[in-house]
Amino acid sequence: MSVLITEQLSLINELLEAHTEAKLLQSKTAQRELLLSVLRKLERSEVLHGTAKSCVKRALVQRKASLILMDSIDAVQAYYMDNQDSLEPVDNLAMIKEPLRIKAVESATTQTPITRKNSHRSMDSRQENKNQMNTHVGTGNTNEVQTGAQFAYCRVSTKDQSLESQTSTIKAEYPEAHVIGEHGVSGKVPARERAELAKLLDTRTGLRKGDTLIVWWFDRIGRDYQDAKNTATELLKRGVTIRTINQSLELAYTDSTTQNMMVDMMLTMLAGMADNERQARLASAEAGRDKLRGTDAWTEKYQGRKTDEEQYKRILSCLYDDELSIRKTAQLLGCGVSTVQRAKKRFESEKKSSGLD
Repeated sequence: MSVLITEQLSLINELLEAHTEAKLLQSKTAQRELLLSVLRKLERSEVLHGTAKSCVKRALVQRKASLILMDSIDAVQAYYMDNQDSLEPVDNLAMIKEPLRIKAVESATTQTPITRKNSHRSMDSRQENKNQMNTHVGTGNTNEVQTGAQFAYCRVSTKDQSLESQTSTIKAEYPEAHVIGEHGVSGKVPARERAELAKLLDTRTGLRKGDTLIVWWFDRIGRDYQDAKNTATELLKRGVTIRTINQSLELAYTDSTTQNMMVDMMLTMLAGMADNERQARLASAEAGRDKLRGTDAWTEKYQGRKTDEEQYKRILSCLYDDELSIRKTAQLLGCGVSTVQRAKKRFESEKKSSGLD
């Protein structure tokens, strides 16, 4: 790898590290200043060209921290697009060929618990998985036959969505994969607080060295930046390979320090993309609500909406049996905070009127 490419990668990695650190800062001003300091360094170095350089220049004139964060990810993505040939043969990272906003198909299947018995981890089964593993994924040089079991994790955020599309697409490419479904669970819920994903993450009975985790796209693992990145990093360190159907991306640690550094950079970018998409969707929804506030449509759509009895009982169970907060209950059940607040208000009112208070 040339000295120039090494210098470029060093600066790109510095930008990604700043992006990670900025996400953890509470102050928007502090976020902005941290990112701008690295972006100015990138601009002065003159190692970036084309679209990547344009993204850096655009970021430098932004006033909002959120826009600078998005432009910094755009710059990294553009860098990989502009330098695909130069980065070979470490080309697992040169696969992002579409803009940031990649919308995952969300659909339905039956939930499959992961246990030692049901995951077919006998020596015969693991040998069968070894023989049947797909040996060519994406645009990377992945000619080695992978050993271990294949597990597909599918997730949809609401109860009325279906897992079928994710499942059928994955099974078509990986017929031997054991499908684990998570229905009605938001990507914002921490990975270890999701019943099915937690089973995959269990260090004793879950994914182990040589196994492969297959997802439709990285945001199925999570949409919270730090949690998704930490979850994926934990699995990679464990010796698990992560594959995505969308873009045919493969992430795996090897004996190469350089390649592992580039995998970490790609991981940072993917987690940032998932989180930025979530933030943009939330901002859009809030803008829509702001527009409706004070109108008849607002009263009809929000204040007049009733909580169904089944959901009402689930909410009360989370609030009073499990002693979860309103926000945590909303995240766990995949509903709005206002829905939980209405259910709590109704319960308190009924309790008071019945003389139980």
